Amino acid sequence: MDLMKHYHEHDIPGAVFLDTFFSSKSEKLVFEELVKFPMEQIYKALDKDITVLESNESSVKDLKKWLYEDTDAYDWSHATAHLTELEGCSDDCRKKEEKLRKLIKRILTFDLKNENPTYPVTLEKVDCLFCAGGVDILSKSKDELTDNLIKITSLLKVGGHFIYFGGLNMTYYMVGEHKFFNVTYDEEFLRKTLEKIGYVIEHVTKMKRQEQRTSIDYESVVFIIALKKSDFKK
Repeated sequence: MDLMKHYHEHDIPGAVFLDTFFSSKSEKLVFEELVKFPMEQIYKALDKDITVLESNESSVKDLKKWLYEDTDAYDWSHATAHLTELEGCSDDCRKKEEKLRKLIKRILTFDLKNENPTYPVTLEKVDCLFCAGGVDILSKSKDELTDNLIKITSLLKVGGHFIYFGGLNMTYYMVGEHKFFNVTYDEEFLRKTLEKIGYVIEHVTKMKRQEQRTSIDYESVVFIIALKKSDFKK
């Protein structure tokens, strides 16, 4: 375990990371589990102003290249094409991306070691917070995962919704020849943790891994919608 790298502490080749797990170059079943499945779950929920938080500097740069339409920006048209399928329309993918760019108001680096994760920027609390493979790849233990869930969801209003997408019983993922760590937890732990820190779970959907693979190790991917009933107090 100690030989594994950590997403927020080590440099990561952004294009290789995206090609492996989130692109049309990914294995077909990886794409279905890590891109199509969460897109199908959230596409109705996020038609509002969006702030993107990212903990890895290389990934921040890649996202900003896409947002500002740099010529060497990563090509996300495969995801946009799936969105048009979900909506049952034939809109130009470029129009979809233009709409999304207008919704994204800012891209910020966040650090869960800080009391205010987005320091020096202070954000107003939001109505909806979507976390996709964020806190689990940044946490080195279940206790740290719990603490990080408390910190990141401090950005959410009471009465708001927390949308979580992650890998159950996941141990690692590969970026090129480098192995990266992911804290291992099961559905029961995640449910109990969210309830303990002030959430009521409204919806849970899982997709079981369809085949063994060397690029990433998880049992299934899970999508959870939870209502924040109260701020957590120790």
